[in-house]
Amino acid sequence: MSSSLFSTSMLGLTRQVARLNVVSESSVSSSKLRMGRKQDAVEPGAIQDAKKQTFGIHCFYSKSHWKTIETWAGNTCIALENLSLTNQIRHASKKAGGSTKNNRDSAGRRLGAKKVGGQPVIPGNIIYRQRGTHFYPGENVGMGKDHTLYALESGWVQYYQDPVKDKKFWKRTYVGVSLHKDLALPTPVNEPRRRAFRLVDTAAYKTQLEQSRKEALADLAAMEKVVQA
Repeated sequence: MSSSLFSTSMLGLTRQVARLNVVSESSVSSSKLRMGRKQDAVEPGAIQDAKKQTFGIHCFYSKSHWKTIETWAGNTCIALENLSLTNQIRHASKKAGGSTKNNRDSAGRRLGAKKVGGQPVIPGNIIYRQRGTHFYPGENVGMGKDHTLYALESGWVQYYQDPVKDKKFWKRTYVGVSLHKDLALPTPVNEPRRRAFRLVDTAAYKTQLEQSRKEALADLAAMEKVVQA
């Protein structure tokens, strides 16, 4: 039997006691019945008759134990082993877990711009991390499978929009890498695309070294003449 049935039995017990219209000897002076709804005067002879009446109420409040509640109508005493009818409280058998709204999400992915306009980059540098395509790859810029924009050539970062307004996607913002710092993107449609030519002319380089060596020797000879003079 559950606790709710136990509470129902207790309520029925109190109603039965109230119906007996019995009070204790100490409450005879008040001549009122305080436990029941009726507040009628009780004759002294009724107390003696009520003392002779006893009844046992059996209440099953657990799976393996029975308790007998003995109620004496004379003194309205209910004997229940260390259990009070009026101060009965059911406590939780397990501590309730608290709830919180904090720390329920994963750590931030550090999205956003890693390089701003005008900053130098080398091939492989990440320029912008994003979820979805908010910025599109322009000249000399590639896009990974997670929409990350990275540099393909060494140069300087530029953010720009397509100046041709009659296209469908003219509002898109592109990220490009210019090969020269003073070069503006995008490259006009009629002009050839600029490419990075980083090969070194070895013949010209040797000629420049020889010329520099001759100039250095001439300067050294001039300084020796000045010192001797």
